[in-house]
Amino acid sequence: MRHIFESIPPTNRWFPVFERYIAHVADRTRSFGTDPDKVEPSPDGTGVRDKPSPLGCPQHWIASGLLAAILVTWGIFQVQVAAVLTSIAIVTWVATYCWYEYKCKPSWCSRLNTLLIGVGVAAAILGFLYLAGVTTSNLLSALAVSAISTGTMAIASWLLYCGKGCCSD
Repeated sequence: MRHIFESIPPTNRWFPVFERYIAHVADRTRSFGTDPDKVEPSPDGTGVRDKPSPLGCPQHWIASGLLAAILVTWGIFQVQVAAVLTSIAIVTWVATYCWYEYKCKPSWCSRLNTLLIGVGVAAAILGFLYLAGVTTSNLLSALAVSAISTGTMAIASWLLYCGKGCCSD
């Protein structure tokens, strides 16, 4: 019940009613000899609060990494090889991204950050490879797409106030 109570905003007209009900249930629990304050709010009724992962949703990081791999693959291999490998990677990424959407239920800012991390890492790797002297027919185009996408998404993230509590999960 406390888990449900946490989701009710204080401005809701049912908030005081539910608050009194929680207090009533706590008093009844005390009369049975149990301390209700030791029972944490939990979605599954076990009385143990879920501990969020310090890294957030793991699917977020997998989708970001696969996106970076797609762009780097496109940039470092010759056109024929890159076409095959990138096609396989795109299908894998779409499946992973759908899994991410299903499991994590991300906000718009989380979605944007997933993409931003992926293209940002790809831009950094491709930029390093270019400075190291790697030359392929696709490297500069992949680097340009990654860099422009990173900049565009960073501006969008800033305009949406992502990271300032407005849109975060």
